Amino acid sequence: MRNNNQNQNNFSAKRLLFATVPSYIIPAIMSFTSGYFLNKPDLMRASYSTIATPSLIASLLTFILLWRMEAAQKFPANKIVRALFMVIATVTLGFMAILCFGLQENAFDILSSSFLGAVITTLTQPMTKLKSKYE
Repeated sequence: MRNNNQNQNNFSAKRLLFATVPSYIIPAIMSFTSGYFLNKPDLMRASYSTIATPSLIASLLTFILLWRMEAAQKFPANKIVRALFMVIATVTLGFMAILCFGLQENAFDILSSSFLGAVITTLTQPMTKLKSKYE
């Protein structure tokens, strides 16, 4: 029963906030600070929209995918492999969004932010391998 409670704690609203808020704030602060010191107002404006928003979306998608993987008990045990899988998934989705919505001018921002959001979420989100009743 303890493992089931641990599973519920891994994917709660609190964990969702801990996963997604840094994925939005870190890229926003990094790009805004760069724009401020380089005196680039366009970079400062992009910091909270085309840079931080894709990271937030990638983080949400990664969280949901990890949640489903843990529920199905089908996920790589190695965090690096898991992160690589999530990066490939979110960057692919980001690339498809770029093509579908004509966002080619923001491609670098979107893809790098998707990468960052997936990595931050995957490496900070705990996953629990539940023991089956046959083990």
